[in-house]
Amino acid sequence: MVTNGGRAMVVLLDGEGDTREHLVDPRGEGSSGGYLLSDGQVGSYADRDTVAFDVAGRAVAYFIEHGAGGSPATGAGLGGAWSAFACGV
Repeated sequence: MVTNGGRAMVVLLDGEGDTREHLVDPRGEGSSGGYLLSDGQVGSYADRDTVAFDVAGRAVAYFIEHGAGGSPATGAGLGGAWSAFACGV
């Protein structure tokens, strides 16, 4: 997770070389900057590719507690869990 304080990019990796799955905000418009990256650069992301910070916190807490197997909101696998959190569940 990387944040600018208001929004966050949350990525779940399942090992080295994994494709990047991340939370999305289908209603996000525009872009936001101020994301301090590990290499010292400051990045910008489309708001569609980031979520509100509180949604990111709930998603990370869920995956720490339950793993990436699904969401109680959808009963689905990873994709459903990401979608549920992106919609603010």
